[in-house]
Amino acid sequence: MATREPGRRPGFAHRIGGVVALLVGVFFTVQAAMLPLGDFARPGPGLWPLLVGLVMIGASILVLCTDSGADHEPFTASARYVAFGVAGLAVFVTAFNYLGFILPALVTFTCWLRLLARESWRTALLLGVVLTALFYVLFVPVLGVPFPQDVVASLWGGD
Repeated sequence: MATREPGRRPGFAHRIGGVVALLVGVFFTVQAAMLPLGDFARPGPGLWPLLVGLVMIGASILVLCTDSGADHEPFTASARYVAFGVAGLAVFVTAFNYLGFILPALVTFTCWLRLLARESWRTALLLGVVLTALFYVLFVPVLGVPFPQDVVASLWGGD
């Protein structure tokens, strides 16, 4: 067991991550339970999200019950980058519904690489294009995942 600094009280700020993960796990479990579950031979759209939500709940409870917080770093100004990343993901999900995958993915990858990873614009744009193409090919032609109508793909006759 790690020791803490003399005179320092073991606050509860280190538990915020566990509480947030627990709430997200509960939310996704409840939402997934409203979808058809199917079974393992013929899974419905809610089966895997339900299982992931349950694992997330279990892991969160384990962390909340066992973590002493002795090795946690305090929140600093750099924690805002996590908020920027989550906000970028929210924008991506919203734009995905209206524009399809290619343009929102390209913008999200490029912005994350430039602003969060601090890559040069050239590297961020190059990797953004490569990652977008890789994910598009993986999900659409290879795996056959149905995406919303894509404004960029429709320009060259794709879906």
